[in-house]
Amino acid sequence: MQKQCRFNKGLFAVILILGVLACSDLIEESIEDKVVVIVTPTDRTISTNYTQTFWWEELKYALNYRLQIVYNKFDSAAEFRLDTLLSTNKFSITLKPAKYQWRVEAINGSSKTAIETIQSLRIDSASIEGQDILLTSPGNGAITKDTDFNFQWEALPGATDYRFQLYYSSNNTIVLDSTVRTETSFNYVIERDSVYYWTVTAKRKDVYSNPSEAWKFTLDRESPDSVKLVSPLSGANVSSPVTLSWSGPSDPGLAYYEIYIFKGSTGTPFSDKYNPYKTANDASSLKKSFTFTEGSLNDRILWKVRAVDKAGNKSSGEKTRTFIIN
Repeated sequence: MQKQCRFNKGLFAVILILGVLACSDLIEESIEDKVVVIVTPTDRTISTNYTQTFWWEELKYALNYRLQIVYNKFDSAAEFRLDTLLSTNKFSITLKPAKYQWRVEAINGSSKTAIETIQSLRIDSASIEGQDILLTSPGNGAITKDTDFNFQWEALPGATDYRFQLYYSSNNTIVLDSTVRTETSFNYVIERDSVYYWTVTAKRKDVYSNPSEAWKFTLDRESPDSVKLVSPLSGANVSSPVTLSWSGPSDPGLAYYEIYIFKGSTGTPFSDKYNPYKTANDASSLKKSFTFTEGSLNDRILWKVRAVDKAGNKSSGEKTRTFIIN
């Protein structure tokens, strides 16, 4: 007797829909026929403001934007003022008096906008009074353990001096008030851990620009507390895979953990992967466990964990443990 196969239309439809959805996740939408819509500055703008913010509408499916600014015109002899790749739809820059053209290209993993919108811009000479200064480094909100700072900002056309001011953020007490001659950077060593902010003002004779935006940064040289290993217990016989767990410091500035895994008690890393393994590579960098899937029967494994904060400080004094794979 021959069996008959029954076709389940409902089940087939569900499978088909799931297949289409899965494929749509893998196929990236093309943006070749799309246009980047410019917000500001509009075409043929004439301005006496040296600091300009280039802004355009976000384009769906775009991952990045390429912003190009040239002196005069885009041609074979174009001199670029800027050619940069951005993840945002807004960028500020200081421009000297001149004629410019600029354009924006949207990009994703498989395509880019092919239709160009070239904008013209002219910057005319003006007094530095009321002009804006752009800071560049260290970035606003930076956290570091390095005490040697190199503060940088963009040059303002016409400025002959810059006033650099550094403050404690907690009480607005001034740390340093210094004049920098023509240079657009200033080196300074800071000895005290604290949160600071800094500003720069341009000067020409008795005329001043607007003070820059105040940028904040943190100097932090204090190491996190030591990590305490939880399991497996030292000398334990365990089956593979092995879940390593620990308790970490309750530090809001904690960034991730480093896991060191060695062969036996020789101090030789089990592999380059564990010299060390950084949990910053994982979805949750502050997860307090790790599954070790390597090793062979009767291997003796030694391990330890360090905490690392956002300034790059590492905990110390951690104890090590061993386990044997059975």
